[in-house]
Amino acid sequence: MEALRMAKEMGFSHIQCATNGVMFTDLEFAMQAKEAGLHTLYLQFDGVCEDVYMRTRGESLLAQKLTCIQNARQAGMKICFVPTIVKGSTTIRSATSSVWPWTTSTW
Repeated sequence: MEALRMAKEMGFSHIQCATNGVMFTDLEFAMQAKEAGLHTLYLQFDGVCEDVYMRTRGESLLAQKLTCIQNARQAGMKICFVPTIVKGSTTIRSATSSVWPWTTSTW
């Protein structure tokens, strides 16, 4: 958090963090990061189905990703989704408000 605070104090206009989202499943951590100056999560996000995480990461991660998204939104941060494209495994799907009920923008 100290690096975030320093960047904020130095007047950086936008601070973003590349993350897998695990630490941001803790709402208190997300709130502290926002307070320290974090604006945006550059979130590794491979898909909206659990099977894609099993294939690409070897573990179930969708619930953690969704919790991270909820916490980041509650803390007032923006998110940039960063998928990993895997030949033969990646399917492009459009997200809708029924999948992302806490968002207001259309992708």
